[in-house]
Parts: sequence; C-alpha cells; structure tokens
Amino acid sequence: MNIERVEARERVIAVHWIDGTTSFYPNLFLRDNDQKGFHPQTGERQFDLLSVPLDLTAEAVTLDGDAVHIDWRGDHDRTTLAADWLYNHRPGVLPDTVMADYYAAYRRFMAETRDPANIITFKMKPGDMVVFDNRRILHGRTAFDPMAGHRLLKGFYVDRGEFDSRIRMLAGQT
Repeated sequence: MNIERVEARERVIAVHWIDGTTSFYPNLFLRDNDQKGFHPQTGERQFDLLSVPLDLTAEAVTLDGDAVHIDWRGDHDRTTLAADWLYNHRPGVLPDTVMADYYAAYRRFMAETRDPANIITFKMKPGDMVVFDNRRILHGRTAFDPMAGHRLLKGFYVDRGEFDSRIRMLAGQT
C-alpha cells in the first residue's frame, strides 16, 4: 500500500494512505518497534522503552519513497519504517487517550519487572532444572554471548487440566 502523506500530531504519527484511509500510530509504539532496537542476529529486543519520555514527540516526520523517517525530539535519534511494515501493523481505532493510558500502564508494569525487589537471578549449571508455572511467573534471561560456549535449554509443557485431574485422582487414592 502506498502512502500519500505523513504528519506528526501530539502523541501519534498520522499516515494517510493512497486509498483515502488514515492510520494513527502512537509515538511510543513506533519508537519501540524501531529495527535498531533489536539485536541483528537474535532478534532480541535491546531497546528500553523506559529510556524515553512518556510524552515522546516527533520533531520531524518525512516521507521518502516507501519509507517514513521520524526524528525524535530530545534523544537525537531517527526511526525509519517501511510503508509495508506500517500497513501490516496498523493499530486499531482506539482513541489517542486510551493509547496514552495503555502506554502509561505498560511503562509502570515494565518498571515493576525491573525493580530489584521483584527479581530473582541465578546462573544455571549443567544439570540444573527449573520448574515454574507460566501463569504465575514472568521469566526471562539476561543477555549472553552466543559465541562463549555451548548452551542448551530444553522446555516442556504440562497440560494444566490433565495435571489437575491427576492430582485430584492421586489425592483420592491416599
């Protein structure tokens, strides 16, 4: 899909498509999805959304062929996004105020996940096993050098209904 024109608004970038429709992309969403924020080999997110202000504003937005360039006020960085990526990632029709509330809540949640009081860290050794419930634990890992040695992790999943049923059955047999 071709872009007719782009414009910066208070908290969004408006992309006017050649078919007469307009998509409104929240500034934080566009900055968070800048390809420079992902590791080139692993695709791991490296950009920290908490490093930019909640009221992130575009200083300039330009259309260059099939690419949109956004120069952000304050952090002297430029985000470039292809028209096809923008078209395939068009946001819904939520009002700007709802998106602003969403990103404020998202940032608060991300801050909680980085609070040392909420983090348990450990280095696994060969033979170690960790078991946790994905519905109760948010888990992740820190960065590692993929060239620094052999790394093998295996995961498995347990069907919760079958597990709960087995526990009830075994409890009745004791």
